[in-house]
Amino acid sequence: MVPAVAAATADALARRFGAPVRVAVGPIVERDDDLHPDERRFVDRARPKRRYDFAAGRRLARSLLGASLVLLPDEDRAPRWPEGIDGSIAHSGTVCVVAVGEGVRGIGVDVEIDTPLKPETESMILRPSEIAALGEGDRGASGKLIFCAKEAFFKAQWPMTKRWLDFVDAEVRLEDGGFTITPVVDVPPAIEGTHEGFFLRADGYVFAGLRLEP
Repeated sequence: MVPAVAAATADALARRFGAPVRVAVGPIVERDDDLHPDERRFVDRARPKRRYDFAAGRRLARSLLGASLVLLPDEDRAPRWPEGIDGSIAHSGTVCVVAVGEGVRGIGVDVEIDTPLKPETESMILRPSEIAALGEGDRGASGKLIFCAKEAFFKAQWPMTKRWLDFVDAEVRLEDGGFTITPVVDVPPAIEGTHEGFFLRADGYVFAGLRLEP
């Protein structure tokens, strides 16, 4: 993704999230020399792709929160954001996206290569009701949107609940340019009910985002 497209995509995502959320989008390049030493020790033995993904996320986070930011992972590998900041990082292919906000209850963002969901993964990702709602026409493409929406929701709720949710533990309904998602298992009160999110397509990728409102 060239810089101009990345910047336009970040601006479009930020508008969909709404203030005070800020977004950065950028390429994943084959470098990790700008990691802080404390960050590097978490990926020193990782495969190159994992190191490059990790470095891209930290690079974009620093572009939003300042060059002095050192963004370490918790024991669950989720980023340990500064006090008062919530955020989300996602990678796919050669693109990374970071969304951050101050005083926001929960932010979730995901990015996926905009290709159909593979049929052999449907039963792991989609609930029977979701499959029935999609029909046969564009089930693969719509299934990928549902996958992306669930990933964004799971990231948004994790800092508040530390609750691992399986893909079939929430139900997505696709709408024009967006989605609603509802947990269908017992969950903490903070994430009960139905939540709204959005999609954005750009340069062969699909992005999903949502904010968990009080």
